[in-house]
This record gives sequence, structure tokens and C-alpha cells, in this order.
Amino acid sequence: MRKIVHVNVFSGLAGAQRVSLDILSNIGSEFDKTIIFGGEPNSNTKRICQDLGIKVVFIPSLKREIGLHDFRAFFRLYRIFRNEEFDIVHTNSTKPGIIARIAARLAGIPIIVHTIHGVAFHRYVRLPKRVLFYLLELFSVRFGNFNISVNNYYLRYYPTFLGYKKCIYNGVNFDNLVRAERSYRKDVYRVGFFARFDEQKDPFTFIKVAEYIINHGGGHLDIKFVMAGDGPLLSDVKAYVKNQGIEEYFEFHGWVDNKSEYLSSIDVLLQPSLWEAFGLNIVEAAYLGVPSIASDVEGVPEVIIDGHTGYLSSPGDVKGFSEHLLELLSDPDLLESTSKSAMRYVESNFSLDSMVKSYLKIYTE
Repeated sequence: MRKIVHVNVFSGLAGAQRVSLDILSNIGSEFDKTIIFGGEPNSNTKRICQDLGIKVVFIPSLKREIGLHDFRAFFRLYRIFRNEEFDIVHTNSTKPGIIARIAARLAGIPIIVHTIHGVAFHRYVRLPKRVLFYLLELFSVRFGNFNISVNNYYLRYYPTFLGYKKCIYNGVNFDNLVRAERSYRKDVYRVGFFARFDEQKDPFTFIKVAEYIINHGGGHLDIKFVMAGDGPLLSDVKAYVKNQGIEEYFEFHGWVDNKSEYLSSIDVLLQPSLWEAFGLNIVEAAYLGVPSIASDVEGVPEVIIDGHTGYLSSPGDVKGFSEHLLELLSDPDLLESTSKSAMRYVESNFSLDSMVKSYLKIYTE
């Protein structure tokens, strides 16, 4: 039996962590599976992993922030890799991609795979840090065997001479989503925001789009803006909505466990992220018949075909987002055709089975 371990910097089950679990739980019983998370032990995450037959290790010193704790994390990872004698180490995201790849190579691990779920050298990072992070990334690539990106966009950053690189799109387990019958002609339309309330996801642009429509263009439509998620900006967003006197147009749902129920309750998903590697929520929404309007950044144009399965606008383009939203909601036939195109597109391109088969091929080469 071959031994494989995935390394993630966060213990919350979102984004890269969800993808790791989906891969490990579907690659078959011929693998002995372990997953390492950074941060303090998370009882819910531990229970879910154990129910899937995956061993769990938490490393408190493995954190997203840079500091002396990185040395403790490195030596802890090195000892684990040496003692467990894994056949495959699969790192995810930036910090594990640097620390864990180097530790795995020094520990003599034969196969080291890294998946790029996002880059730390995007345009919103100050230039000196951006250069430093990029150089660290190029340095650490040499310690791995396979460099995988969740989009084709990121591959441009990795020169071919540095080694193997390939795009494998994230896959969604559509069996976990429950479709409901949809209506495209309504008295009240619901526009959703389904993400973490932080700088990257830019919830304030969502609020400003709502203000623009309320004040300039949505008089002939009854629209409710429905925000789901948690994060450091949530209280600021709620305070802004209250201060602007537009509370009657908003609903706040907090953290949502039942994605199908929430996504099926909205008509359009508006995701104005400043940077975004992929957009799992966009794929899940599309499968349930909810088209998205999102920022034209990084990997998003590979998930949304602009004008066919949804719409793209520049980050922060309040007017552009608003016009696309009004165009969809003002034309039920267009909303229906866009919805059905989005469903067909994600079913054909972002299945869990396709993703798992692609990684299995790498693991067994």
C-alpha cells in the first residue's frame, strides 16, 4: 500500500482543503492516506477526515504569516516525512509549497506534487514583497516533481525549464448538490454574495452595486441582496448598510452549511473578488442553475464564459457589474438561457471524477 500525505496551511474546510479531501477520499483503498493542517486542532475537521478514513495531523506552527515559527514548522514536517516514509507528498497553496516541498525533498520523498491554489505575488501585494514571494516560489519549484495549477493563467509564471507544469481544474462533487426547480419570472429577484467577508472577496463592491441599482437603475425590479458568509469585514459591512439606510434591501445569512438550499434561493451570484484562482462557489452555483457575474481576474474567465454562462467585469467596476445584473434580471429569457448554458458548461468541465483521474495519473507515474 502506497502512503500519501496532503499538506494544507488552514484547518477550515474551504477551497484548497476541500479539494484535498475530495482527492484523498476518492483515489481508492490502495493508498494509506494522511492530511496535515496548519493551525490549532479543529475537532470538526478531525471528525470529518476520520470518517473518511484519513489520518489527521495538526501543526500549530504552520501558519500563513511569515515568522520564526516557520523554522519550527519546517523541522516538524521534516521529522514527520522521515518517520512516516511517505511515497507521495502533495502540498497545497503557497506556504506549504515552500516549506513542505523543501522538507519533503530533504527527507527523501520520491514523489512531490504541488498544487497552486493561489499566488502570493498578485497585484495587490506591495512590489518588494511581490518580488520576494515570486523568487521564493521559483526557488521552491526545484524541490518538487510536479507543479499543478488550478487554472491555465498561473502557468505563465513558471518557466518550462523549471520542470513539469500542468493545469488540473478543481472538480466538484455534484452528487452533494441538490437541484431544485427554477423560475425565471419572479416578483422578487434575489442576488447573492457567497464568500468570506475579507479584502480578497471585496464585499463592499457588492454593497455599492446594490446602492447603484437602488438609486439609479432598478426601479422597475424588486431585488433583494442576500449575503452569506463570515469574516473580518462582516461587522463593517453590516454597519455600512445600516448607516446608508438600505437595510430593507439586504439579508445576512452568516455561515451557510447547506449550499444547495442557499444557492437555490438566489437568481444570480455576484462575486466581485479582487483576485481569484478558480471559484468553487461559481461552479456550484452554475450546477444549480445560478449564473454568476464576477471579476475578470486570474482563473475566473476559465470558469465563466463571458456573455454565455455569465458575465465578467473589471474588479471594482460598480457600473459594469450593475449593468450586467440589470441586463440578466430584466430579461427572463436571457436569464434562463444563461442559467442552462452555465449548467452544461460546468458539468462538462469541472467534475470530481475528471479531477481525481488526473491526479491519480500523476501519483502512479
